[in-house]
Amino acid sequence: MAETLSTALLLAQSGITGVKERAQELIAESRANIARFESQIKDLERLRTREYAIIAALRLITAPVRTLPTELLGRIFVLVLEAGAAGDSVGWTVPIKDVLVLSQVCQNWRKAAHETPQLWARRFPIFSQTRPGEASLTATKIFMERSAPLPVPISLGSGYDASAGTNLVPLMDTLFAIPHRWLAVTLSTKLLATLAQIPAGTLTALETLDLRSTGGEAELHPNVNVFLLAPRLRRVTLWHIKNTDTFPIPWSQLTTLALADESPKVCLDIIVRCTNLVSATLRMSGWPQSVSLADTETVTLEHLKSLEIHISNTSSDEHFTPFLQRLNLPCLTALKMYGEYHSGVITWSAVAFTLFQIRSPLIEQLQIDHCALTSEDLQAVVHHATSVIHLEVHNCSNCIDDAFLASLRYSEIDPAPLIPKLEVLWLSSLRCDFEESTLRDMVESRWWTEDELLVMPAPPAVARLRDVRYTSSRKFSKMQVYRAEGLEFRTLIS
Repeated sequence: MAETLSTALLLAQSGITGVKERAQELIAESRANIARFESQIKDLERLRTREYAIIAALRLITAPVRTLPTELLGRIFVLVLEAGAAGDSVGWTVPIKDVLVLSQVCQNWRKAAHETPQLWARRFPIFSQTRPGEASLTATKIFMERSAPLPVPISLGSGYDASAGTNLVPLMDTLFAIPHRWLAVTLSTKLLATLAQIPAGTLTALETLDLRSTGGEAELHPNVNVFLLAPRLRRVTLWHIKNTDTFPIPWSQLTTLALADESPKVCLDIIVRCTNLVSATLRMSGWPQSVSLADTETVTLEHLKSLEIHISNTSSDEHFTPFLQRLNLPCLTALKMYGEYHSGVITWSAVAFTLFQIRSPLIEQLQIDHCALTSEDLQAVVHHATSVIHLEVHNCSNCIDDAFLASLRYSEIDPAPLIPKLEVLWLSSLRCDFEESTLRDMVESRWWTEDELLVMPAPPAVARLRDVRYTSSRKFSKMQVYRAEGLEFRTLIS
């Protein structure tokens, strides 16, 4: 190679005839050498890559994870998926595809995943079609096998019908063979009669029941008392089913109830039987104004912390006062009352609500929607809202005015300011019977910068606002200064 380079240099310095032809020969020779060297480099790179693969394979064989017992590896899978998902009332929200990915990494991981029931028990297939196909039935059986012996959530969906055909039979046979493993049940009332085949006392793991009417269902089968004998049943949803008040449910052991029934009396009669209730959502019609339970003895639900009352199909002469008169809720922290948007507002009873507030002094979150309050009514509400942190008043007639906002204005010389713990205030109304300056003055009286708080001789007697929203058809001036200093202050146009 050195000789060739010297020859090329000599040829470049001489004028001998035939130099051009000789130079072309040398160029071709050098190009051939380059091609040979590049081929050798590629061969060496392939050899190097193969050696790296051998090293990686050997390291995988000797990796500590391959020596883990199957039970421990499965537990790691569970912890990884659990850490990456938010929990809900029934189980994880991790999609089944994440579990399948783990089971397809290698043979050992597949074995560990298949032998870890916790990975499969919380993600049982939820069917919605009326006639499940062969693939759905196969998937059901696979899930049942891999999740055994753990409890599983069962959902047949509103589309299932007992007369759906022979395709439904294998699925029902599979599910009804393991009632002791039912953790949560979601089904249509059309399938209630089929529950009669389940022996009483076998729903030993059942914690949640979601039963909804799809219309046209038959009357409850007299032998369907399996839920009444479910010792762990705590959460129940009954949505417009027939004869709700006589449905066989162990009311006294429930902690969470979602109930929809046209009759407010039925809803009230049921909730007073739920002596261990912690959270309740009720949807019903309103009580006629002529109905009152003022002389009826109150019932104490000492564990109830959250109560939502939705009044639907109401007229302006209906209300929910009997609920307030009958219930004593000393531990209530969240109260939400909704009128139906399309049916007008419901009648408000200021005296009844004040007495209810006195019996429920721990309310921290209060929401009132579509109720016929006056400004005086709303002032009475905040007068007894000593624990309220979050207050929402939406579309409640003409109660939001200068007088109400002025009542919330904080003054250092006021010995007992209203709603002293207030931090979140959301208001909305079609009308604005107040001056913008009144709203601004109220907000400024309940908000300070960090620097201002540091130089105060004593802490304020009220909490500092952190989120104020007002929604109406009226356009307000922009108040960006508050947001720049840390307060969320929004005036929205509806």
